[in-house]
Amino acid sequence: MVKAVKRIMLITSSVVLTIALSACEKKSQSQSQPQSESQSKSQSESQPKLSSSKEVLEKYSEVVNNIKSFKYSTVFTVKSTVKNSATGEIETLDRIREFTSEEGSFSTEPFAILSNRISEFSNYTIKRIKYENESDILYQKDDDQPWKKKAGDRDLDSKVNRIKPVIASPSFLESLKSISDDLKLQEQGDNYILSYSGNDNKIIKALNAFDKNLYAFRGKEINLKNVNLKIILKKGSCEPVEISFTSESFYTSSEYQITGVEAKRTFSEINTAKVTKPEGIQ
Repeated sequence: MVKAVKRIMLITSSVVLTIALSACEKKSQSQSQPQSESQSKSQSESQPKLSSSKEVLEKYSEVVNNIKSFKYSTVFTVKSTVKNSATGEIETLDRIREFTSEEGSFSTEPFAILSNRISEFSNYTIKRIKYENESDILYQKDDDQPWKKKAGDRDLDSKVNRIKPVIASPSFLESLKSISDDLKLQEQGDNYILSYSGNDNKIIKALNAFDKNLYAFRGKEINLKNVNLKIILKKGSCEPVEISFTSESFYTSSEYQITGVEAKRTFSEINTAKVTKPEGIQ
């Protein structure tokens, strides 16, 4: 009888102890969770808030110049609209002159650059893949042809200077800084939004520096109108997320021939990107 009572008391004690320990663990978790959330909030609030377009551009310039790797995707379309010079009525609307898309990646450790560009024109298409690493050989593949070896840059800095403008074109950044008072700064979630809307040529240098293969803004006597530019940057780091714009332009001598451009470039895997060597390269 005594043994039975002791056994019951032992079982009861074990149950009570288990319940008590479980309650303590839940209380500890509930106390640590608000502390973690509080720490996260505190860290977010501790980041300096940028109050002007100029400050954001300065931080953006500093960040992109120190980027070691990234991936990007570029798309732009060039269209033509022709109006009757006598009546002003549209004769040809949004005829596509060029559609270009490019995906690429860049890394310094190990050093490698890869780009895959497709450009479609009214009567022909160009497909070109390029790959470079530490060597002085440029590998190039056009359309469905085999890979070809070409003489490349021996100097790594020279190679970097060719790819870095995709994310940090000095001309693009400096031209934006020169009109920083005309840029609107907004906060949207975790991002800063820099935007510009206008009908003059003060932003033409920035558009001209967007892509080395976009020639719509490189002639003389070009007039811009209906320009809408948007730059999205991560609020915490000012790393670029997206650059996009739409515009219309015409030559002074032919104002009834209007060129429209829609362009967008997005970035990903900044400072974590790796470049994979394409298959078929010996």
